[in-house]
Amino acid sequence: MYKASSAFIRFIGNYQLKKCTEFQGYLMKKLDAAATRSK
Repeated sequence: MYKASSAFIRFIGNYQLKKCTEFQGYLMKKLDAAATRSK
């Protein structure tokens, strides 16, 4: 039971990390576009 739950927690952690990274990439694109426009 413990082994399964720790694997599940790791899976959730990886999923959230992936979402966070995608969001940061999205923000970077937004910032790049804004910087390009303001030049």
